[in-house]
Amino acid sequence: MSTLLQVNIRFHRMNRNMTRRRATTWSVLALLLCVFVRVSSSWAGEDVWSEYEARCTDVLKRISAGKFAELEEDFNAEMKKAVPAARLAQICVPLTALIGDLDTVAAHRQMAASDGNLKSFELWVRPTKTERLVKVSIMFDQDDKIAGLLLTPTLETSPPAEKAAALAKYETKTRLALPFRGEWTVASGGPTPEQNGHGDNRNQLFAYDFWLADESGERFRNGGRKNEDYLTFGQPVLAPGDGTVRQVVDGVEDNIPGERNPYFVPGNLVVIDHGNGEYSFLAHFKQGTIEVQVGQRVERGDQLGLCGNSGNSSEPHIHYHLANAPLMQDGDGLPARFGEIAVDGEVTAKAFPVRGDRVWNVQPLGE
Repeated sequence: MSTLLQVNIRFHRMNRNMTRRRATTWSVLALLLCVFVRVSSSWAGEDVWSEYEARCTDVLKRISAGKFAELEEDFNAEMKKAVPAARLAQICVPLTALIGDLDTVAAHRQMAASDGNLKSFELWVRPTKTERLVKVSIMFDQDDKIAGLLLTPTLETSPPAEKAAALAKYETKTRLALPFRGEWTVASGGPTPEQNGHGDNRNQLFAYDFWLADESGERFRNGGRKNEDYLTFGQPVLAPGDGTVRQVVDGVEDNIPGERNPYFVPGNLVVIDHGNGEYSFLAHFKQGTIEVQVGQRVERGDQLGLCGNSGNSSEPHIHYHLANAPLMQDGDGLPARFGEIAVDGEVTAKAFPVRGDRVWNVQPLGE
């Protein structure tokens, strides 16, 4: 299946004398891919990195050395057609001129693809001219030809996995409850890549996605073609803890299920300042349903709005994460340990549920 991919390469520059980050964006439009391939951020099962490590590092060396004709020889037919050597040079030469050679692989992981014949890897690479890492995604087809290549400069100076390990023992200060009524399922959450699709983003480390499912595990009716088909859509979203509303966004349209809005990732959003250096982020609200205003005091269990499908969301769900800064791009995600909740029927204090758990507040909120 051939797909047209628009690639945005962002070059981030830091002014060390400024306290705020600034980013300069250079958009490169490329007809980049090939048989794409839905790649998830979950672990891919059998670890074959040892078989592909040399291939991946060779790709980096050829990009750094400008050997694009040699690299093209390793492309599959669709990649050769979409990104010939000359086009690859147009994309990569300005990048390496700015950030230097793609010298050292600081971290890697194997990704899961919808097609089991494909092997996909995510590399966090340390260039020679900047402290900021570059995320490089490389995909190989069943013939071991390169079927996908994506370079994404980041603001990170260390791989997110290192940051997550350093923060894993953090003790939550705020008395937190789950931000909903009744029994929900953890769609994404936990400390490992197998459990959490947010693990490659330090701003959303330990984040949760929650959705509703019936006893058979079904999340929608009528094929899920409309948001209204989903059990989650329109459900109340509650304040997880006491605090003051710091930020509200309420004008982003809800997506058609299966589509995403990558231009405003959180969609409709509420940020709560808990007054102790912790901030709750709740995202993807239904457009026009947020009931609180900036500066308003809220208590745990107060209704904030209704669950929607806005922003970088493919189906209705609640995104929740705790962070140490009020602006998403400035903070580190923190472990959110909830108060007394039930996890698969077992009552637990300071719980840290993970993907697949069915969870609910022992003491119902907002009723």
